[in-house]
Amino acid sequence: MILASRRKPSSDTILDPLFHPDPRLFETPPGMLFGFTLRSPVAHGRFLAMVHPPLPEGFTLLRAEDLPASDVVHVLKSRLPLLNGDLVRYIGEPIALVAGPNETLVRSWAKKVRFLFQKPTLDQYSQGIRLKSRSLAGGHYIPDDQNVRLIEGVYATGAQDAGVFDACEAVAYVQNDEAWLSVKSQWPGNVIHNVARALGLEASKVRVKARPSSAHLNSQVWFPTVLGVHAALLSQASGHPVRMTLSKDEEFFFSPKRPESRILLRSTVDAQGRILDFSADAVLNVGAYGVLEEELLDRCILGLLTPYRFGAFQVNAHAEMSHTPPRGPVGGMGENLGTFALESHIQDICEALELDPLGWRQDNALGRDQIAFTGEAWKADAPLTTLVSELGKVADFARKYASFHQLNSRTKEWRDEALPLRGIGLATGFQGNGFLTGGTSTVNLDVRLETDSSLSIYSPLVTANDHLEALWKHAIGDPLGISPEQVRICPVLTGEHPTGGPSLASRSFEILLKLLAKAGHTLAQRRAHQPLPLNLHTLFRRKANPAWDPENFTGQPFLSLSWVGTVAEVEVLPLLSEIRIKKITVMVDAGPMMDETSARDAITEGVLSAVGWVFSENIFWEKLSIPRSIFQKYRLPSVREVPRLEILFFQNPKGSSPRGLGYLGSSATAPALLSAIRQALAPSWRHLPVTRKMLDEALRKHEAELDPER
Repeated sequence: MILASRRKPSSDTILDPLFHPDPRLFETPPGMLFGFTLRSPVAHGRFLAMVHPPLPEGFTLLRAEDLPASDVVHVLKSRLPLLNGDLVRYIGEPIALVAGPNETLVRSWAKKVRFLFQKPTLDQYSQGIRLKSRSLAGGHYIPDDQNVRLIEGVYATGAQDAGVFDACEAVAYVQNDEAWLSVKSQWPGNVIHNVARALGLEASKVRVKARPSSAHLNSQVWFPTVLGVHAALLSQASGHPVRMTLSKDEEFFFSPKRPESRILLRSTVDAQGRILDFSADAVLNVGAYGVLEEELLDRCILGLLTPYRFGAFQVNAHAEMSHTPPRGPVGGMGENLGTFALESHIQDICEALELDPLGWRQDNALGRDQIAFTGEAWKADAPLTTLVSELGKVADFARKYASFHQLNSRTKEWRDEALPLRGIGLATGFQGNGFLTGGTSTVNLDVRLETDSSLSIYSPLVTANDHLEALWKHAIGDPLGISPEQVRICPVLTGEHPTGGPSLASRSFEILLKLLAKAGHTLAQRRAHQPLPLNLHTLFRRKANPAWDPENFTGQPFLSLSWVGTVAEVEVLPLLSEIRIKKITVMVDAGPMMDETSARDAITEGVLSAVGWVFSENIFWEKLSIPRSIFQKYRLPSVREVPRLEILFFQNPKGSSPRGLGYLGSSATAPALLSAIRQALAPSWRHLPVTRKMLDEALRKHEAELDPER
């Protein structure tokens, strides 16, 4: 970690563009055109030709052969085409761009465009479904005559939309080899470099004003970059500013979704439930081009291996590319897929051996300095044993688990359909802070104290949280005796200032709070003996992940880990054919909370995302496209669907620094909910989402058990 402070030149000509971006360049440039993406109607085929009516006056058409420089988008190690003029991979893949002075006219003209394709050969088809694989093995297990059992199950999860409420849009203005963009993106640095490559410009000639969106760690990672580059290409070709806005149905059908997963787990366990031998075969559907496939796949493996002790293990994991839109980190970067399978598998072990799920986790959780799957002592703090114990006490888990089991058995004996069935589930999870591929970015801050004692602050972290912005103002204003009204948070505008990685990790926002407080004290000292205005630049640079070998899975994979435990209580009403959530208790260990309100909001958002993943958000593809009926019926859960949500912060004495908690709320909630439903009604369920068909079949089976003659 490096914390540096240096004085910057006081010339207004250097800092004014940073603190006061010109709206004529970024928001309302004159002569704006509307841009539109022409997309492939087929899932796979070789593009031959485009048939279209004559271009009206003032229209600009751009195809793959017209691209001036780079023809691909870079997302860390992943690549995908800006416009595909050859072998298309999914329905909705961008093939051409068009811009015109009127949105209605542009969309009307686009409806008349037709594309000609050649059917792919078998070899070409197989290119689109290749697998990226990982194989790991460790430990030793020698079978003997001791009392052991084999527990196995297949655990599957479905796709989920990002749940972005506002439109994905970009405004681009390219003139005289300079580009200005306004994009709803959490990763302005990625926009800069991709626009520069696509236009053939130096990165310093590209300015991006990043605007917040309603989503956290969802498709906003890289998807807006593509739209921004498209707008910039049209602006350069037409000589006019261009605005591109996706309609809600365009975004739903073509934006990244959570990857589907199918994971087979087998465990050889002894009478106490200890896992002597563990094997996993996992397949993730990452869609076309495999964007962030390594990150998603490796984190899924870590979700399977990190929390608990194994005598021996073997993992085979595959990232499957399909002819559907690229997937993305919805609700997490991949750990949640492995976590769901592992926690559901533990429920199978506990049910088969009639063990208490709480006691099993207390006995088998991996602790600090114990040998992990890497073959080394685990250096990151892993407080699961104490966290789960504390959570169990607060939620009264052991008593309720035994009581509900007995109550459900008696309900079947009484044969009364009016009686509800109760269930309680426990699961744990974690969040790895920092990217496995590419490390973790810096957090930087620029501050300007004006002659009238007003204060302007700039940092390339994008947020739509008003409470967090108020906290930032207090953090820097209080040491200076300045009211929040005198503090201005500038729009995220790139330039010569470093932009870092995406504004995803909540830990980055926690670090920014520390930088702001330090900057306030530094300016207070300098103000006493230096004339105004004063400029200050501070930088927090984190080291790369220490000695992590992604090929052999050795070393420490993350800069830090955040932990969570969740207990979910449900009630099944057979007469109403309903599953009701009675209470969800979440306990988080993410270090000291500098802004508890924002932390609670983030966890609540994650819990709601998990509730939707379990119950209401069912996305599937028919003939390689999402049926329109799915879009029309798609429903996001509301706060009212979680009647009681209790969020607790675990006081870890070793947690000296804040850590990320962005998607901790969703990590353990889904497996906890499914375990609760399984105890109440259907012990064989291992798939998400829980559909109406699954519920009806389980209730019919329940009715048959109550009345065998029925």
